Amino acid sequence: METGNVAALFTVQGKHPTQAEWQAALDANWDDAVEELRSNPGFKGIVALWNSDDSGEVAIIGIWENMERRLAYEARSAEKVRALFDPLFQRVPNRPRFIVSRSSLF
Repeated sequence: METGNVAALFTVQGKHPTQAEWQAALDANWDDAVEELRSNPGFKGIVALWNSDDSGEVAIIGIWENMERRLAYEARSAEKVRALFDPLFQRVPNRPRFIVSRSSLF
């Protein structure tokens, strides 16, 4: 991840009590969400996470080239992606955006 990329990160309680159920629900929408995300200039990737303590807490991280591209996505097609993912959560998550300061990925 390059300095200046934007990471849109949120964590929230998932609706599914097990990792297997979360994975199945996520898989049902993943390809459609990724296809929509990839149609937006500046989209670099997405990661979905399940908390290893089996608390049911989940996270999704979207990576964007820069804040300008991220905000253009918000205006263009974020509602479509949210409509796919929001039913997986107990509540609609806050979606803060962070600018990458440093990273070491291997």
